Amino acid sequence: MAFDRDQRVREKRQPVYQEFRDAANEYLTAEAERLACAEAKKPTCGTTAGELQHARYRTQVAINNIHVFGTPAARDAMRAVMRTVPATLVGPSGDPILAPVDAAAFDVAIAAFDNVTCRDVSPAPEDC
Repeated sequence: MAFDRDQRVREKRQPVYQEFRDAANEYLTAEAERLACAEAKKPTCGTTAGELQHARYRTQVAINNIHVFGTPAARDAMRAVMRTVPATLVGPSGDPILAPVDAAAFDVAIAAFDNVTCRDVSPAPEDC
């Protein structure tokens, strides 16, 4: 009985953890692209302000799901990832206020999140 419950929990967590990872990566990429376009003073950019806000919203939904379904270790790892990602604030013009992205810090934090994911969703966490 406990085995079935553990398996169901792992199966529920796996897509939640993957969605957070994907959303955070999408958000970081969108922020970096928008900043690069702004610094280069490009009139158009591959990522619109609306797409950046959507990526941030998707990330927030994923964060909420980690709070609901994640282990304490997953929540801690998620917070470490989010400390590396700039907040999307909206300025007086209505456009997002852009901030530099620390991709190296993000890579370290997301790798730590991946390790937690492996331990939390693998049927053999000792292999992680």
